[in-house]
Amino acid sequence: MKLLYALFLFAAGWASVTSVPLKDEITDSELDICAAVICRPGRVCRILDNGVASCQCVQHCPSHHKPVCGTNGVTYDNHCLLHKDACLGQKHISIKHKGHCKKPKVKSPHHKYHQKPVVCFQHEKDRIRKHFVELLESK
Repeated sequence: MKLLYALFLFAAGWASVTSVPLKDEITDSELDICAAVICRPGRVCRILDNGVASCQCVQHCPSHHKPVCGTNGVTYDNHCLLHKDACLGQKHISIKHKGHCKKPKVKSPHHKYHQKPVVCFQHEKDRIRKHFVELLESK
């Protein structure tokens, strides 16, 4: 039964990622429940109001300066800030190498004309759809 509970906590912690304001201190009860939870980098185990363990984005990183280059081409002051940015932005960024990112030597001639596609989260798509339907129904 304990193994099943540990697996549940692990699954809940692995799949759940949110960015809510959290206190910096971890209580003893959180340590006990979170002992079986493994969170990905940039996340820390927290106990939600309903008592379920969940991996949450870290809110604060150490201020030491050990720059790393992310796979997104951005230089971060340290690895914690890279993982925090990845978690809060809900994107996959890993460490490409230690140190500052090197600027590309040659850019594509079409680079400045290339536009990135607009990306919306599902809740934003739903809200736009709802407003569009309301607009059509009002006419």
